[in-house]
Amino acid sequence: MKEDASQESTVLPESSQLDHKAQINPESIGVFLIHGFTGSPYEFSPLTPYLEDLGYKTHLVTLPAHGDFPDKHLADVSINDLLNHCASEYVRFSSTVNSVYIVGHSLGGVCSLLTASLQPEKLAGIVVFATPFEHAYTLNYTHGMLKEPFQKIVQGIRLALKDRIPFQRPVFAPWDMPKLMREGDQLFTVLKRNIQNIRVPVILTHSKIDMTVPYEEMEKLKIALTPHCPVTAITLKQNGHGIFPASQDISEALEIIIQFITTGDITQNTQVH
Repeated sequence: MKEDASQESTVLPESSQLDHKAQINPESIGVFLIHGFTGSPYEFSPLTPYLEDLGYKTHLVTLPAHGDFPDKHLADVSINDLLNHCASEYVRFSSTVNSVYIVGHSLGGVCSLLTASLQPEKLAGIVVFATPFEHAYTLNYTHGMLKEPFQKIVQGIRLALKDRIPFQRPVFAPWDMPKLMREGDQLFTVLKRNIQNIRVPVILTHSKIDMTVPYEEMEKLKIALTPHCPVTAITLKQNGHGIFPASQDISEALEIIIQFITTGDITQNTQVH
């Protein structure tokens, strides 16, 4: 992510940028999905056919510097680039539906929450998977691994080795890491500053064997969000850092999303934290 030589502060898009008027199907519901750092929309592809078969319209966001043909290098992406991209994509998609649910994974979860903090029109709720609030092991909390039980580390490594990546991840050089770490810390600062503006229901999900983002980040997010909006935290079973477990069993994630959209109650058949 780009280090801004002008020291320009991170600025979220104006809420007015998210206003729009359109003729829409009054029954339509959209699901807006944002992938994680070095990830891809492909990560959500097992979900989208099921959502669409149920009548929901979906939109898969490709973050800047990601995808098959990135327009810039990962280290050249600023936080403003990231957030403005998500906001503008939301505007275009929400103009075609009656209401929108945002689903985000990891960095995409942070982007989901920051997009919600703008209080955009038509937003009905958010579901985030494995989302950090202030710490990610490889970003700014490597020493945190020393606190984890050896068995958990082994489980996390096994899950990572089973994970098959059928897409090209963005690459960056080792000397880019200091920039990425500073941008990551700044992104967490922006999230903490703006989380009070979120007003829609939020579902937090996290696995206890996530070795990318500590499980404790879910509790921190829950505490920060609770004074401002309805929050439910759900412990996933064998997902590691993924949206789904290595078996690609999508039933748990799909059930959470569908139950949330249809009833607003996701406490049945889930392990609520």
